[in-house]
Amino acid sequence: CININKKIAFAFGCKQMEDIRLHYFAVKEYEVKKNGQKKINDMVGDKVEIIISDISSFEFSMLYMKAFNPVENIIVYWDEPTISLDCEESPLHEIIHKNWEINIIPNMILSSATLPSPHEIPNTITSFKQKFNDSQHFCISTHDYFKTICVLSKDGTIVMPHKMFKDYDKVLSSAKYLEENKTLLRYLDLGQCSNFIIYVCEYVFNNVNNKQHLLVENYFQNIEEVNVINIKLYYLKLLQNVPSHYWNIVYDYFQANNKKIPCDAYIATNSAFTLTHGPTIYISNEINKLAKFCISTSNIPKNVLDQISQNMNHNREILQLICKKEKDLEDGLAKDSENENKLANNRISEDLKNIQREIEKYIKNLKNIMLDDEYIPNRSSHYEKWGNKELSFSKTNAFTSSMDEQLVENIMLLNDVEPIWKLLLLMGIGALKLDNSPSYNEIMKTMAYNQQLYIIITSSDYIYGTNYQFCHSYIGKDLEDITQEKLIQALGRVGRKNIQQNYSIRFRNDSIIEKIFIKSDYNPEITNMNKLFNI
Repeated sequence: CININKKIAFAFGCKQMEDIRLHYFAVKEYEVKKNGQKKINDMVGDKVEIIISDISSFEFSMLYMKAFNPVENIIVYWDEPTISLDCEESPLHEIIHKNWEINIIPNMILSSATLPSPHEIPNTITSFKQKFNDSQHFCISTHDYFKTICVLSKDGTIVMPHKMFKDYDKVLSSAKYLEENKTLLRYLDLGQCSNFIIYVCEYVFNNVNNKQHLLVENYFQNIEEVNVINIKLYYLKLLQNVPSHYWNIVYDYFQANNKKIPCDAYIATNSAFTLTHGPTIYISNEINKLAKFCISTSNIPKNVLDQISQNMNHNREILQLICKKEKDLEDGLAKDSENENKLANNRISEDLKNIQREIEKYIKNLKNIMLDDEYIPNRSSHYEKWGNKELSFSKTNAFTSSMDEQLVENIMLLNDVEPIWKLLLLMGIGALKLDNSPSYNEIMKTMAYNQQLYIIITSSDYIYGTNYQFCHSYIGKDLEDITQEKLIQALGRVGRKNIQQNYSIRFRNDSIIEKIFIKSDYNPEITNMNKLFNI
């Protein structure tokens, strides 16, 4: 917003309208204090074009914007309104319902990749129309299915409807569901689609008189029609037209022709070389367990771990001293700014310089905890130990982490982080957790944004809004209860920017995979939306 000169305000954690804050571009009135500082009047929002708010501050944001604009000229853009709707109960539910009930703005946009279809949320639409008599309802649906993102089962085989379902009725249901939800076409592997098309045309449709029109040479009229989208749609059409008595033959043929890709949890060792081109996200609610597994399987010698542990303990003591000195420095600066006696100021400033020198001395005494490349996934020496022996490291696209001395120093300076998370970060493995320290999260997010992390492990609570560019994703075996909508959100973390690289979604629990290809009967998001977005 700032870069395109939009004047904005912020409403985060507001308890009253007075808690709203303006960005400097949006300020209209201010008072100049004696010391020359400007005291902004945040309650004058004539210039505000956009207010960015969390849902708990919505009421105050709405009233604030109404004070300066006619309600018919205001738009509410609600991003990801289905967050928490997969839960039967959540503290957010009461807030969501209240916001819908008190809303007085007649222009509402609900935006989500997994927003239920209009026919699934009649209560929500009817509720809005009854409150705003002249309102109209529009559904805007877009599909991003130009990419191909390979879905892998626990044993490392590529998952496709024709390989997954022995029951032909399920095949038909899957094909219909995918046709109605075209954005899911990205999870159909293009090579597998092509293999199926070639086999079925040659060995099935050539032998069935009333299916000749579906042969490749008859279906496509010219070469321009042969593209990624049309190939996948053609695949679905063929799925729905295989004579049922042929299906067992087709199914058995493709069961015997399964190429396997390592798809286990050895992400720090054996399977690391398969994670190519960019970072990986591992989604699991057992983050601590996975972190310990990564450390234990890395085979870092005990003497190396002991030395790192000793260095970390040494650094922890130094960091405590640095923290104390920084507090002294902060207190001294506060007194310095309040003291108007020039002589006293000079004396205090010299004291502060001494404290700064002590801090610099302590920082120099911090010991290095940089790991050898042998223990950092997909570095050359690590690849020689764990990688594909048939492919030289120089010819592989295996992705690794990157960090300079300054970044290592920043990691060492973390005073409120357990050693295991520091060690993992040095391996290029970061963790997004609710109980992380803010300083750790900031370093980790910066590394993720700059694609310096090899992998991020996180819980399913972080799948919304994690917009870093991931090339691979693991869906943990403990997520068997994840809803279909939340799973689709999780899958959407992969392949968000670049048009095509080697992408994959790797499932550690095969029972979850069906939720991609078959419409689920359990949809709490739909139930909760009709309940909470209703008056």
